[in-house]
Amino acid sequence: APQLYYKTVLQGMQFKRVLLLVQTRKQNLKGVRELSSLFPGKVVVVPNDDIMLDFWYMSNAWKIVMSPGTISWWAAFMSNALEVHYPVTLQGGSSNRLNHELHVDDEPRYVYHHVPARKFFLSHHDLMGTHYQAPPAPKVEKKTENKKKEDADAEKKSSS
Repeated sequence: APQLYYKTVLQGMQFKRVLLLVQTRKQNLKGVRELSSLFPGKVVVVPNDDIMLDFWYMSNAWKIVMSPGTISWWAAFMSNALEVHYPVTLQGGSSNRLNHELHVDDEPRYVYHHVPARKFFLSHHDLMGTHYQAPPAPKVEKKTENKKKEDADAEKKSSS
């Protein structure tokens, strides 16, 4: 997710400490250093390459500011977190596009952030109501009595 997402969410919420879980090779990236410096003493960078340990940390957190990845999604979904911050992005292979079927719409603990529109701290209803147009329902062809008879006759011919 873009740096704007993490920065905006952290600035808009109350917390004592944030564990920033990053891969060891990414711990010195500009974005990681910037978040640490914006919240001195509150953002603790945890370099780690163990995906199960990351999952454990996330699933045991009280507040989760998730990335748009599968592990983050599952850890947040399976957690007992009181708040789950979910980014809606339009970029990358694991982006959480508006038509993404993994939006959680029945849990008020989920807070959505539409990063491209720069609309933050939205309920699922607000997110979908203002930015989403459902795809048209698939057309289902109703068979008439004649069509049913034709299909049955064709079935008989093919089996004999």
